[in-house]
Amino acid sequence: MIMLEKKSKISSSIAGNILLEFIKVFFYLTKFFFTNIFHLKQYDKGLYYSGISLIDNPTYRINKKSEESTLLPLSVLRQTLIGIFGINYMSIIYHQDAQTAMFQLSDNIGNSIIPYLEEMSCEKIGRVLMRQKILGTNGIWPKFVLTIAAIFIFILIVVPAILFKKHRINLSMLIIEMCECIALQYHVKREGIRKIFYLSLNEKESNFNSYVLMKNGIHVYKIPTLLPLFFVHKIILTNTLIISCKYHEEELSIMGGTVIYDEFQCWPPYSTRSYFSRYSSINCSTLDNTLGFYSSGGYLRHYLNHNNTEFLLNNEDNLLKILVDYLTVNVEVELIVFLHPLEKKNGEYMDIADKYYKDLFKGIKFRYSDCSVSTTNSFETVDLAVSVYSTVTFERLYCGFKALIFSPDTPGFPIKNSGLDRICAKNKEELHKLIDKNKNIIPPLFFSENKIEDYCYSGKIYSRYLNNNNIRS
Repeated sequence: MIMLEKKSKISSSIAGNILLEFIKVFFYLTKFFFTNIFHLKQYDKGLYYSGISLIDNPTYRINKKSEESTLLPLSVLRQTLIGIFGINYMSIIYHQDAQTAMFQLSDNIGNSIIPYLEEMSCEKIGRVLMRQKILGTNGIWPKFVLTIAAIFIFILIVVPAILFKKHRINLSMLIIEMCECIALQYHVKREGIRKIFYLSLNEKESNFNSYVLMKNGIHVYKIPTLLPLFFVHKIILTNTLIISCKYHEEELSIMGGTVIYDEFQCWPPYSTRSYFSRYSSINCSTLDNTLGFYSSGGYLRHYLNHNNTEFLLNNEDNLLKILVDYLTVNVEVELIVFLHPLEKKNGEYMDIADKYYKDLFKGIKFRYSDCSVSTTNSFETVDLAVSVYSTVTFERLYCGFKALIFSPDTPGFPIKNSGLDRICAKNKEELHKLIDKNKNIIPPLFFSENKIEDYCYSGKIYSRYLNNNNIRS
């Protein structure tokens, strides 16, 4: 009898906890729509901008073609219910008593970043939560509440989602996103988590989830990619913003309040930890008259119907044609193409990429970099590299190698008179001039003349080249 009474109290407590999170999430979502309709963002900028992310940012879960289907809300509801009843919740435990967690998309991402987070933050990561499994809960009550939440949100959005094709995808995605938000708050509270490294910044629900976490007293850390915030992180909501790129500092001064944080810290880029030591050698000299192209796989992404590829495809295609013009005249320069990991994923993709580049570079001296070696382990292969907004460009700069960026028709980027402004070309003439100016000069001169010394890791770049017997002036 006593055991039954205890079980009843525990069940009631669990049901009460997740029901409370449902009420909170629905309240914040309703409050956002209210502030958006009546333009009241000044009363809660964090909620306003996190809601804007939900409604306006693209989702990477489903193909853009799904907006054609009027049954999309029903499909997302089905996907949500499968998550609630068909997935077993799991968090990976590293330190049982630690109150700091990491949140990522799935267990496919890997946890090699944990030592980096622990070293830089001086915090032990207790466990890893995954969006892929977050809807799974133990017990009937959490499943019941999440089911009610899914059906309730479906009823609210189904009509506008069917009527307004432009917002059909994002409105439909609210069904699963809000249920995941409820489940995330429930698991965080249940497991005694007080701090969380939120790694999935590119997902459109990231800021709304962070808003609710912060309202629940959880300290949120976010680490943007090395790409300019202008392109991928125009809106960020967090307690602690961790940046690894000098240009991010320049951006924060002009972002106009859409990046909301209590403090920011500067950490070395996580991505460089696996290869950085090889570039501390003084023997990383490059060959004259070698020009590298860092591919973002724009053509292949478009071919595979990935979302939001038109902008990348057009700019990358434009850049390649400009390089053809340059190399036609400057025949002494050899082009080396560094394929994107997607292009190297399998034989079929490599064949598609190979045909694309060979058609573009007919009569031009070019070759591919060694596909068995990662681009980040091949910086010294070329004297100068050029790309369209590639993360690897910023890694190259950080490691002390020369790089240029091609960015046509992009209002607001780069910031006028910023470091990137001096190594960024907007058109064919500018790019040709930048290549001529910066090729075959030693990197220390490149960084000093362009006033971007802060973009590389330290003054070690100078000793690396000044101690090299084959100095080029």
